[in-house]
Amino acid sequence: MAAVLLIFSLGCVESPRYSVYYGRVELARQSLARLWGLSNDDCRVIKEVEFLQHDTTSRLAANKSSSSIVEPWKMLFGRKSNINRLLFLISAQLLSQWSGTNAITTYAPKFFALLNIAGHSEKLLKTAIFGVVKLVAATISALFFIDRIGRKRTLLSGITLQFLALLYVAIFITAWDAQGEPQSGNADRAAIAAVVAVYMTGIGYAFGWNSIQYLINAEMLPSSVRTLGTSFLMCIHYANRFALVKTLPSMMLDDALQPKGTFWFFFAVALIGLVWGLLWLPETSKRSLEETNKLIS
Repeated sequence: MAAVLLIFSLGCVESPRYSVYYGRVELARQSLARLWGLSNDDCRVIKEVEFLQHDTTSRLAANKSSSSIVEPWKMLFGRKSNINRLLFLISAQLLSQWSGTNAITTYAPKFFALLNIAGHSEKLLKTAIFGVVKLVAATISALFFIDRIGRKRTLLSGITLQFLALLYVAIFITAWDAQGEPQSGNADRAAIAAVVAVYMTGIGYAFGWNSIQYLINAEMLPSSVRTLGTSFLMCIHYANRFALVKTLPSMMLDDALQPKGTFWFFFAVALIGLVWGLLWLPETSKRSLEETNKLIS
C-alpha cells in the first residue's frame, strides 16, 4: 500500500498556495490550471492566483509583525470565532468516531461471531472482505462524489446508509437474544442480512465521515491558525479513536450495554450525526479556503 501511495503521489501537483508563498507564481498558475482543467491564461485562474498573492502578502506582513511562537495559540484559543470553529469541528470528530464503524473494524471477528458466523477462518475472511469494502467505498467517494455532489450531500448519504444498517443490526441482535438464538431458515437468512448490514455500515462510513471529518478540519480554519488547529483536531481524533477501541469491550459486557445496547448506542450517535449534518454543516465544495473559514464564525 505504501508503494501504491508513492507511485500515485508522483502525479500530484504542488499546492498553488505554497508556490505563491515562495514566489513561484507561474508554477502556481500551471498547477491551478491543471487542477481545474483550464488553460493557464484563463481569467478564473489568473484571478485566483492574484487573490492568493494578496493573501500571501497579508500573511507575510502579519508574520513579520508578530514572530512569537505563542501568537498562533493566542489566535486559536483567544478569539471567539476560532473557538466556535474548533467546537464545531470537535463535535464532528466525536460524532464520526462514536458512530462505531472504526470499533466494528477493530473487533470485526467478534462482531461476526455475534451474527452466527462460526469458524475462525470464516470470521477472518469476512473481516478481510469488510476492510476491502471500506477501502473501495472510500476511494469511490473521494474520486467521484465529494467534489461533484458536495461534502454535505455525500456525508448525509453516507450517514443515512450507516444508521439504517446499524438499526437493522441492533434489531437483529435484540431479537436474537430475546428468542434464544433460534435455529431456522428464517433466522439464518436474517443473520446473513445482518452480515450484509455490517458491510453497509462500512460503506456508509467510508462515503460519509471517513473523508469529511478530515476535509472540513482544513477548510474551516483560517490560514493563520490552520496548521496548529488541524494538529490539535487530529489529536482529538486519535484520542477518541483510542478511547472507543479501549471502551468497547466494557460496553459489550452483560452488566453494561451488552452487544444489543452497544449497537443501539451506535445507531443513536449516527442519527445525531445525520441531524448535525442536515442542520449545521455548511457546503464547502467549490469554495476557496478564505470563503469556507467564514462559514462558521
